[in-house]
Amino acid sequence: MISHTRYDTDVAIDHEIVYLTELIQEFKMDAEHVRVGVVSYHDKVEEAIHITEYKNNVTGLIARVNSLTTNRFNAQNQDLTTPSGEPNVAGALDWVRKNAFKDTRPGAKKVLIPIIHKLGVFDYTFAIAGATALKKNCVQIFAQSVDHSVALGDVVGFMATNYYPPWYTYFKNFADMEDGSKVFNLQCPN
Repeated sequence: MISHTRYDTDVAIDHEIVYLTELIQEFKMDAEHVRVGVVSYHDKVEEAIHITEYKNNVTGLIARVNSLTTNRFNAQNQDLTTPSGEPNVAGALDWVRKNAFKDTRPGAKKVLIPIIHKLGVFDYTFAIAGATALKKNCVQIFAQSVDHSVALGDVVGFMATNYYPPWYTYFKNFADMEDGSKVFNLQCPN
């Protein structure tokens, strides 16, 4: 999940895309291993890439991810990465729960890596509830928080599968996030 609210700058969103590209390069990507979908959110939620797209085409996937910012003003990408709107993390989590994992392989691990910069004032409780519903469906959440307040950090930490790294990671700014990609422990907790 990538954020593109009115609080995010074009440069911040570019850092999110670089981070996502680096993560993709960490995994064995093909139809039988890791598949990637990208959900873009602000007050609207949009699916930029579905998990069945590019499942055997890492080069195409990376090109598509990079095009989200390099072609920001292209009609296809305009609603996906142009900073606007308010953060609706709860709505994005609910959308992911209902839609993003529809075409997963039977028995495949489900992982969500939400990048969260801000939460709406009334979003805190609903975001935790949305994350809890995903975790009940054995979705592992590796929450990434960028440049937040202490209260927001606590909320994002509670959204993660576990409050501690690697499940919850805090970055001081978007540039630091770009340097923070790593292989995650993809295990479904009991």
